[in-house]
Amino acid sequence: MKRMLVLTVAILIVGSVMSLTAETMAYDSEKAVAIMRQNLGAMRPLGGTLESGNYVASGASFLTLAQGSMGLLAMTPPKGSEAEWVRVNTSLVKAALAGAEACLDKDKQAAEEALGQIRALNKEGHSNFR
Repeated sequence: MKRMLVLTVAILIVGSVMSLTAETMAYDSEKAVAIMRQNLGAMRPLGGTLESGNYVASGASFLTLAQGSMGLLAMTPPKGSEAEWVRVNTSLVKAALAGAEACLDKDKQAAEEALGQIRALNKEGHSNFR
């Protein structure tokens, strides 16, 4: 199971490098809403799965969040600074991958710190780009 998680993280990292080199596409409201709903679905159980020590489910949720934010990175923001959009979403991907790594290491404190960073970045993104 650990190998699968590591493989998934590696695929995400390779995908993120490829995505960042690709041309940015226009903001797609429908797609962005779908990504944000997917991210919300991943966020909701995270506190409980971390509390119960279910690191596999928690790690999967963190990877879903990383993947979603990579999808948002491929778009231009609906309003606000594109540089801030990239910074917020890139930071969110990094925090989510750090959370997945913490789950791999069964490091609850580091996973909770990553979750806190993600919550703060979500709040910042919504206040800047909504």
